[in-house]
Amino acid sequence: MRTGQTKSFLLPELHWIHLLIFFITPITGALTDEDVIKARLGGSASFNFKVTTGMKVILAVWKKCPDQKVFVFSPVYGLEILDNNYAGRISVKSNQDIILDKLQESDFVNYCYELTTFPNGSLQGQNKLEKTTENGAVPIMMISVGCSIGLMVLCAIIIGGVCYKKRKSNTASHPGGPPGSQLSVRMKNKKRPKRLRSQNEEEVENEDLYYMDMN
Repeated sequence: MRTGQTKSFLLPELHWIHLLIFFITPITGALTDEDVIKARLGGSASFNFKVTTGMKVILAVWKKCPDQKVFVFSPVYGLEILDNNYAGRISVKSNQDIILDKLQESDFVNYCYELTTFPNGSLQGQNKLEKTTENGAVPIMMISVGCSIGLMVLCAIIIGGVCYKKRKSNTASHPGGPPGSQLSVRMKNKKRPKRLRSQNEEEVENEDLYYMDMN
């Protein structure tokens, strides 16, 4: 009974130990995360392999994600460029730093690297190269701001066009003013002939009376 209890008690402890190792591993350099690097077109960029002190890089394979190899580096055998587009533009500063000069438009992509280190073994990581302007702003941000402003202007133009069409349709269906004013004018026009007729009749009657008096 005691042996069974001891085994069941050890299982949760082993579980927590594995979780602790999983979270400590990135801190010690066994895993690497994505590193964003910003540089200008035509300038240079420095790529750093995130390894801890005391860790030796035996072999580094650098490629465009997901699987387009750019170069292979070994402290023993040196640098071997596999993509001719990068020929003459890559230099090794140290076992962890790679310099890419004369940046081209096609260079601003995601890069994946695989490291063989001692004593930690294989490591993987990513470098994302983003293009910036002279002011240090990323063009994507500027494009998004410009698109939002353009969208607001377009909405204003559409709303103005709809309002103009509504006003034009109202004036076409009721020319000369609103419907109430047209009705009032029509009523006045109908009443005016009656007043004219009554005045003519009075004049005729007055002339008849005057003629009778003369006789």
